[in-house]
Amino acid sequence: MKANKIKKKISGGGEVDIYSSSKCKRVSFALVRMNGERYPEEGFAVNRDQVEGVMVIEGEFTFNIDGKEFKCKSGDVVYFEEGKKYFVNGTGKAVVAISPAKGGKTEILNE
Repeated sequence: MKANKIKKKISGGGEVDIYSSSKCKRVSFALVRMNGERYPEEGFAVNRDQVEGVMVIEGEFTFNIDGKEFKCKSGDVVYFEEGKKYFVNGTGKAVVAISPAKGGKTEILNE
């Protein structure tokens, strides 16, 4: 089955293409492009009921997950579970696997 593509802007100026299918409930994918911005612009994001695995495919990103910093370059993978506070900044492209595919809620906390 072929996935549907939804193109979105993210806070801070980056872009994301989300690929999902109404028939596949377990996982969706996203291609994220960032040009030095931070997501979210302030505070932290929290996925309340989804897990994410991120593979950097181009450039460099810094992830802050629950206060721990991870510097990643092309080929590196970072994973975070639901309920973890995070922000990311960097320049490049990353592929994100998101599970479950639908129904997740990402909350922005301005702490």
